[in-house]
Amino acid sequence: MRVAHWGILALVVVNLGCGMFGSKHGRSIDRDALADIIKGKTTMAEVERSMGEPQSKETSSDGTTWTYTFLKVTAGSSKQESVAIVFDEKSVVSDVKESSWSY
Repeated sequence: MRVAHWGILALVVVNLGCGMFGSKHGRSIDRDALADIIKGKTTMAEVERSMGEPQSKETSSDGTTWTYTFLKVTAGSSKQESVAIVFDEKSVVSDVKESSWSY
């Protein structure tokens, strides 16, 4: 996930010059769909149906992690929201991690 964060930071730096016009990257995170995700119950297929295709997919010893990221840059400010959804070996949600920052 560090690579994804560096990529987002690079987008912020590149877009600072365009900040007066504003730009968006990714799709807004659907809070209603996110609220419907239940650890230990919701499957990978159900997440994809409700949240769409993630920006990144990673597999590790902890399972498979899908990351959804939304970045909005406007004059004088930037905001990033990110949700990482971890699936176990049975393709069932085992964890949901949210993060956001703005400046």
